[in-house]
Amino acid sequence: MAQSEGDAAQIMTVEEIVVTGTHIRGVTAPVGSDLTVVDSEALMQFPATSAVESLNRLPGFAAIGYNAAMKTAVGPGAQAGNASRGSDINLRGIGPRATLVLFDGARRPPTGTTGKGTDSSMLPMLALERVEVVADGGSAIYGSDAVAGVVNFVPRKTFDGIQTQVRYGFADDYDTQFGGIVGGREWNGGGFVLSAEINRQSNLSGLDRSFFRSDLTARGGGDYRSTDCGNIVVDGVSYAIPAGGVTPATANQLVPNTVNRCEITRQADILPEQEVKSIYGSFQQEIGDRLTVNVRGLWSEREWTTMETEAGSQHNHSTVVVPETNAFFVRPPGTTGPVQVGFNFGPDYGLIESNGAVEYKSIGAGLEFQISDTWRASLKHDYSEIDDRWATIGLFNPALTAALASSDPAVAFNVFGPPGSNGYAKASELFRNYFDPTAMYEMSQTRVGVDGRLFDLPGGAVRLALGGEYYELETVQGNTIGDVRTLPERPFSVRNRFKRDVTSGFVEVFVPIVGNANAITGVSKLDFSAAVRYDDYSDFGSTSNPKFGVNWMPIDSLLVRASYGTSFIAPALGDTVSPSLGGALTYASRVDPLSPTGQSVGAIWTDNNPNLDPEEADTYSIGLEYMPDWMPGLTLKSTYFSIDYDGQVGNINANTALQNASAAAFVTRNPTAAQLDAAAATGIRIVGTRPTDVAFLIDARLHNLGGSRMRGIDGSVGYEWETGSASVWSAEVSGTYLLKYESAVLPDDPYVSRLDEIYNPLRLNLRAMLGWSNGPLFAEGVLNHTGGYKNTLVTPVQEVASYTTVDLRVGADLSRLFDAFDFAKNTTLSLEVVDLFDKEPPFVDINGGVDLTAINTLGRRVSLTLGVRL
Repeated sequence: MAQSEGDAAQIMTVEEIVVTGTHIRGVTAPVGSDLTVVDSEALMQFPATSAVESLNRLPGFAAIGYNAAMKTAVGPGAQAGNASRGSDINLRGIGPRATLVLFDGARRPPTGTTGKGTDSSMLPMLALERVEVVADGGSAIYGSDAVAGVVNFVPRKTFDGIQTQVRYGFADDYDTQFGGIVGGREWNGGGFVLSAEINRQSNLSGLDRSFFRSDLTARGGGDYRSTDCGNIVVDGVSYAIPAGGVTPATANQLVPNTVNRCEITRQADILPEQEVKSIYGSFQQEIGDRLTVNVRGLWSEREWTTMETEAGSQHNHSTVVVPETNAFFVRPPGTTGPVQVGFNFGPDYGLIESNGAVEYKSIGAGLEFQISDTWRASLKHDYSEIDDRWATIGLFNPALTAALASSDPAVAFNVFGPPGSNGYAKASELFRNYFDPTAMYEMSQTRVGVDGRLFDLPGGAVRLALGGEYYELETVQGNTIGDVRTLPERPFSVRNRFKRDVTSGFVEVFVPIVGNANAITGVSKLDFSAAVRYDDYSDFGSTSNPKFGVNWMPIDSLLVRASYGTSFIAPALGDTVSPSLGGALTYASRVDPLSPTGQSVGAIWTDNNPNLDPEEADTYSIGLEYMPDWMPGLTLKSTYFSIDYDGQVGNINANTALQNASAAAFVTRNPTAAQLDAAAATGIRIVGTRPTDVAFLIDARLHNLGGSRMRGIDGSVGYEWETGSASVWSAEVSGTYLLKYESAVLPDDPYVSRLDEIYNPLRLNLRAMLGWSNGPLFAEGVLNHTGGYKNTLVTPVQEVASYTTVDLRVGADLSRLFDAFDFAKNTTLSLEVVDLFDKEPPFVDINGGVDLTAINTLGRRVSLTLGVRL
């Protein structure tokens, strides 16, 4: 279960541990902010496939953005695809980039072929001691990205004994297997730990879930089936090809304004097949009375395979232009002009297989030196690298063009015949184009700091921490494209190489104004903290961010806390480098309300932007924690939070810029030749031919655009009690209720409420838990509730129903239940059922019929877990 800051103190040595959210040693939580600790046992209690999935069960987290079911990132802050099927942490649902994810207090390199995501799904679970979550701005402590908060995966430093765990789980047409072992030894002044685990999940095909489909008309929705299913299109008019195909002799069977549609989406996988392997080790030793040395290393790899109908720019269906030389050419009677055919290659070739691997390596070393009884110095260095690669087979356009143009029936490809008439052998000649994008990231970071006691006040010791950090991040991005038959002869093509270094300095002070020695009526305790951090980036500039926190206890059982700070997110590595790979000056026509014809021809400038500023945020929170003396075991917590997030990086929609008055600052009417030449001089590609009269120049480069405003309340009520039958009970209800979420796309746009809209934060998330134990037996039930929301992607707006599921876990400590298991300190066998009542997800009128960011597509999932501690 999640633990509060009070619980956290019980599992930490207060004088030795620095918790997430502060550099001050010896405090149990950052002053003014709520610290939530999720221990390793809680992470593993239910059959999550990763620590990310386990955390997403908590109300403050959201799967919006990057998750394994989404190959395209969605929601606030989504700027890139998710081709390698990673999963990100997303506090508050405000965007994955707004949450800083740490491993052992150190930053992790970005992942993905564009470097705009952080894949946390491959972090090992058995190697973790706990996860610390501070859902509050943290840039004054950690720098970039900590707008919504910080999530720190804290690995074990030492371990005494051996612990193993194996698990098998299954749902309809889906299964998982997990196996892991962690072992180590502790001795006076040191110890070590080693762990290894493997986690496998099968794929989940759309065909295995009846609710997942494109034709939603039976449920009152739209028909999103593809039209690439045997349709001839001439001059914009569609002619459906009969089921048995069409030939020149039967061309009179073609009827104008008819369309064939086919279910393509549901043939693909909803979830990929995945395997995550990891090895972790750590060694710690005191040397003498003053020096402590720690070294740790992690290797992890996530391999995945999925069957798709669309993989990036590769498709198994397409609209093709067919020349009259084609041996099977058919033209609808009475038509002229080019003939296009929407064709599904699936019956001839099948689905596209995409696969990839993400390899993560990290090594860290630290020294802690006890300068005096009250001061300590630390030096820590971390190096990590990520190799992210994926590959897919797609249409080989030169072969397709030749096959469509051939007049030889033995060679020509027949797009006019019935599905499957060409056969796999001929279709496979067209699907041999290999697309293999790869990105490699290296990060090296060093931190030095000192902390200790300055002087004593009546309320306690004033403590100070100060230091500096330096890190370098470098990426190489590229790909291999070509005919698979000659692929070994084609070298890797480096397309982007970026480097960034950041120099930072920080200072933090903790002041206990009132403590036990000078408590007065109404002020049992009063603590204050202040921190400031300066970050200087090599590629875009510098920024300073402060944070202030206050803890006030009017009585011993009530804590009132408050915090205020500023945070920022640096532009993604490469966003400030011009020209970019996709940069272009494109001459094209667009809808133009100022044109007498309704359209005009102009230039569209797409590129990165060297003048980007960081995204900025102001955050504050006010909370209370109450543990009444009159009812031991009862804990009440509540936090009001506010986030004002400005200057979010993005580009304007070039298709609608001329129609949007708010985009006027990005549109130059009747640009001069010098203005067009200046854009072209940046080195970007020129697409199309410059006309004599250019009506507009749209600046669609990356810019600091609009922002968002969020207000909400986190709350929980927990109670633990015992009954006369030696039973121990625990109950907790926790949740997040958003009061407001508004966003503006462009700087001058008004803020519009996006609360409870699809792919945006939802107003209500609740979790209720009831646990019981009696001797060796235990049981736990969990109710998860997500409020309903609006599907604004359709007209009229659809009201999507709320979603409530129930999970159950029962088990026994076999070493206490049976004497035969006395050799083990703790041998547990448990049965876990996620979505006990197999709740069908609410219907959403989008392609697929469900919102993959908001529901459990697996349905009821049953798992059996055996754990042994020696």
